[in-house]
Amino acid sequence: MKKILLLLVMILLPMVASEAAVEIDGIYYNLISEGKIAEVTNNPDQYTGNVVIPESVTYEDTNYGVTSIGLNAFND
Repeated sequence: MKKILLLLVMILLPMVASEAAVEIDGIYYNLISEGKIAEVTNNPDQYTGNVVIPESVTYEDTNYGVTSIGLNAFND
């Protein structure tokens, strides 16, 4: 039963975070309002050079803790 519940959560999690990515200071994030967390996601124009990821970002007067880097954020 626990495995089924975990699988369901893993399937539904991307739907919660499926809002359009926002760009803040040159880095793109998926913002997840529940928990106020941010995930670095891929840049449509690709990242170049050194990328410094902050501990938190502010978007529309809400502070989000940067907690993860998306699976394909730095591909290519």
